[in-house]
Amino acid sequence: ERIAPATVVGNDEVARVLQATASMDATLTRYVDAQRELHRAHVEAGQVDARLPASDLPGVFGEMARQANDLVAAHIAVTDKVVAVASRYAAGDLSVDMERLPGQLARVTDAVDGIKAGLVAITGEIMRLVGAARAGALATRGDASRYREAYRDVVEGLNELMGLVEGSIGDVAGLMAAMARGDLREGIEGDRVGAF
Repeated sequence: ERIAPATVVGNDEVARVLQATASMDATLTRYVDAQRELHRAHVEAGQVDARLPASDLPGVFGEMARQANDLVAAHIAVTDKVVAVASRYAAGDLSVDMERLPGQLARVTDAVDGIKAGLVAITGEIMRLVGAARAGALATRGDASRYREAYRDVVEGLNELMGLVEGSIGDVAGLMAAMARGDLREGIEGDRVGAF
């Protein structure tokens, strides 16, 4: 709890020093309060457009506020770039790349590049399997060992689907061949029929 400063009266040397000290204390208090409000706005309220009132602060305090605002703006600009690229990727547009960022921010570029590389790889694997199915090469399988987590699950699921389709078509072909011979005793295995 801050104690309100006493009113300084007089015009002598001591009074002027006390008045200058009180003025400096008031400026420091405004700066600290503005910093606290900036923290609250960004961290607690998510208001990332909040800035320090640099024009309301005199001299070096206004300069420090401007520099802090520039720093905040630079970090928000990086976040905006990541969000813009990630939004394109989420919509299926893999034609964009993340801007090359300098210094330690290169980790952000590397992470976004990694997301794109994973999406490009899994999309290519899916399209390869779809192309094989269209061409009738149902024995084709994806290389699940190249992937981790959800991407591995996708490839394993597609491999299972290719196996089911291949087996079912084999069953149908066998049944048709038996029927052509006049043998109506053959049937299709129930587990594959149930899968469709």
